[in-house]
Amino acid sequence: MKSLDTNITLRLLLRDVPEQLDRVVTLIDSSKSNSLILEDAVLFECVWIMSGKAYKFDRQLIGKLLLGLTNIPQIICNKAMLEKAIPLYVSNEKISFVNACLTAYAELNDAIPLLTFDKKLAETAPKIVAEL
Repeated sequence: MKSLDTNITLRLLLRDVPEQLDRVVTLIDSSKSNSLILEDAVLFECVWIMSGKAYKFDRQLIGKLLLGLTNIPQIICNKAMLEKAIPLYVSNEKISFVNACLTAYAELNDAIPLLTFDKKLAETAPKIVAEL
């Protein structure tokens, strides 16, 4: 197995550097199913970059791009977490992608409530998150 870093993942998502994209596509096409690992930390950084000053992507587009990664058979990622976190992130301007993921982790790991001092997060997912 091999791991994908943020730069590789961004080239795939953004398709902004054609020669690097070609290399990424070749890598994926030549890889076996479930042989490329995409860690959650890479996704956090990708969202931070795509939503930042350089790209200014909206949440809807970011969610669509990330969900697209879950459909690539060669890539292993935390699909269950993404399927819960992305809708929360997309529909709620008040919370960060990381907080949406923390909420999903709490729910998936039966570690409810997720305790926080963040009032906005607690208001967003009151069945899962509680203010301390």
